[in-house]
Amino acid sequence: GFQRSAHYSRPEEMVRFGKAIAETLERGGAVLIPVFAIGKSQEMLFNIHRFKQMGVIPANTPVYFGGLSAKVSLLYDRFAGSTRRHDHEFKLKEEIQTVPLPRKGKAPLVCSPGNIYVVSSGMMTENTLSNVMAEQVLPQEKNAILFVGYADPDSPAGLLKATPEGELVKMRPKGQPVRRKCTVDCFDFSGHATRDALVNYAVKLNPRQVVLVHGDPDAVEWMRHTLSAKMPDSTIVVPEPGRRYTFEP
Repeated sequence: GFQRSAHYSRPEEMVRFGKAIAETLERGGAVLIPVFAIGKSQEMLFNIHRFKQMGVIPANTPVYFGGLSAKVSLLYDRFAGSTRRHDHEFKLKEEIQTVPLPRKGKAPLVCSPGNIYVVSSGMMTENTLSNVMAEQVLPQEKNAILFVGYADPDSPAGLLKATPEGELVKMRPKGQPVRRKCTVDCFDFSGHATRDALVNYAVKLNPRQVVLVHGDPDAVEWMRHTLSAKMPDSTIVVPEPGRRYTFEP
């Protein structure tokens, strides 16, 4: 799993993220931000937009956006009026200037200095834009790859995160190893609530039954123990795979 430091603050993490982008652009580098298509990519586009408005990064910095993320964003805008959003009027496509990447095979993918690339997949799975572009970004010191989400340790992103500067990394099993000379940094913009927030939420709802279905065994056991103590009148269920459960309404 993922451990968050006790001093974590999302606003401070956002400032650090803006600074990392600005420093890379100032030294003439390219910024590659691998993102998950749903949620994370839209959030990062919005953050970059805000950095431009605040003068953290130059307003004319091109933002290239592509992969599944771009397709999902069109759906986000289409349903903006019918879902709960902080800002109903805000349309990603209209308000945020992005440059589309060439379609597969139409033109070579070129990572150029001074640009930001917000592309899927977040874990840099083989054949995705972020994986293909990483091979261009990695060998140059002035570039940066900024991670904004979780990466499975066995995924290409996980392998890259574990590669020290100057060492070789293989982004594809059959590909050539590439020397990691660029900056690699990780930012915690997790979309998940903390365990304490989840407990508080459960206590507030005060349901008769709570079913714990997701998480490592230790985390599930912690949650079962904690909820049982705080909600003695509720039944806390940790279901066993393959067994059928019936719940009273």
